[in-house]
Amino acid sequence: MTEIDEDDDITIHPDSANDPFYESLPVGERRLHDLIHWWFYLLRENADYEEYCEARRNGDVAACSKIKEDFPKVEEVFADFGDIHSPDLHTCGVASKGWQRWFAQRMHIFFPDQARLANPAYVAESPYRRNISIPANGRRSEIHELVETLVKALYAENEGQGKLSPRPLVESKYKINKGKVSTYLVYLEKAEFVNDLFLYNDANDGVPEEYRKYSAQQVERLILDIPEIHDIGFTWTRVPKSGGYQSSNNKKQIERLNKEFNQWIADSIHGLFPARVM
Repeated sequence: MTEIDEDDDITIHPDSANDPFYESLPVGERRLHDLIHWWFYLLRENADYEEYCEARRNGDVAACSKIKEDFPKVEEVFADFGDIHSPDLHTCGVASKGWQRWFAQRMHIFFPDQARLANPAYVAESPYRRNISIPANGRRSEIHELVETLVKALYAENEGQGKLSPRPLVESKYKINKGKVSTYLVYLEKAEFVNDLFLYNDANDGVPEEYRKYSAQQVERLILDIPEIHDIGFTWTRVPKSGGYQSSNNKKQIERLNKEFNQWIADSIHGLFPARVM
C-alpha cells in the first residue's frame, strides 16, 4: 500500500465538493436522486459500456460497431447517459456538484415534464421551461402573485405557437416505480456491500488478485461480527430451538445478493435498472 506524505499536495476538483442544493431537497426528491445515482453507478461498473465510451471518445468506429452488435441498446443508452467515464466528469457521490450537474442536464429523461425543484446553476431555460428564483423568506402572497403573473405572461406570449399551450403531460423515458424506490435503495446498499466483500480483501496486499476474495461464509461472519452493518438491513435465519444462525440460508442470501448485483451491472448496458418501469 502506498503511503501518502502529509506534505504532498492533493488536488481535489471543485466538482467533487458537495452541492448544498441536494440537501435542500425534500426527502422524497433526494431518494429519487439517490436511485438515479445508483443507475449511474451500475452503468459505470459495466466494462462493456466503459469500452464503448472510450471508443466513442477516440472516434474508433470499428470498435463502436462491434460493441453495438453485441449490445444493440448501447447507442441509445449512450445518447441518454453520455460518456460517464469522461476525464472531464468529476463525481464523488450523489451530492457532488459534478454529478448534480450531470443529472440536472438529464432530468427530462427521468422525470415527467412537470413543475419541480431544479438546480438553477445547471438547468437551462427552454421554450417549455422557465427558471424562477423564490426568496426563502418571501411572503406567501407575493410568491403566489409572482408565479401567477409568470404563467399568465408565458401563456400569452406563446399563444398559438404551441410552445406553452395546454397539452398532455409528457411521460419520462425512464419511468420510475416510486413505490419501490425505498426498497431498492436498501437492497442496493446491501448488495453493493456484499459485492465489495467478495471482491476485496485487505488482509494481505501480497496475496494474488485471484485469491483475494471472501467466501460466502466469511462474508456472513463479518456481517454478524460488526453491529453497524446490521443497520443496512440484513435479516438472518435462526434455528428455532437454539436461536443460533442458520448458516446455509444466510449464505444463500449473501450469494443471491452478489449474483443479483452483478446482474444489474450487466443489464445496465441494455437500459435496464432497478425500479424502472418497462
